[in-house]
Amino acid sequence: MLKTKLAAAAVIATLGVMGTGAASASTPQDAAAPATPAKATALADHPCWTSFDPPNPDGAGMWQFYRNCTNREVTVCAQDIEDGYLQPNHISLPPGWVGKWHWERTTRGHHYTTIYC
Repeated sequence: MLKTKLAAAAVIATLGVMGTGAASASTPQDAAAPATPAKATALADHPCWTSFDPPNPDGAGMWQFYRNCTNREVTVCAQDIEDGYLQPNHISLPPGWVGKWHWERTTRGHHYTTIYC
């Protein structure tokens, strides 16, 4: 099962408002969108969260999602914890928005997370 966690303080950068434009990503398959009431209700106990679909891909492809629960825009990245690989897509998310990334394939035994970048 994939282990999720927010990045440790050592990798959290000082964040400021990145602008007033819409959230964007560098490829069409990665994106940001407002959190819907259904999504918010499903994870109401976790104001900031990272989730995966499927939750344990065992080497297959996977979608990764992150909800920004802060009161300001943040820029986040998807990371493979074991090898430190970062998806090249940095996503800027206004408060309450959800970003997503697609991993074409995963590495068995590796864990994935979302970090501020």
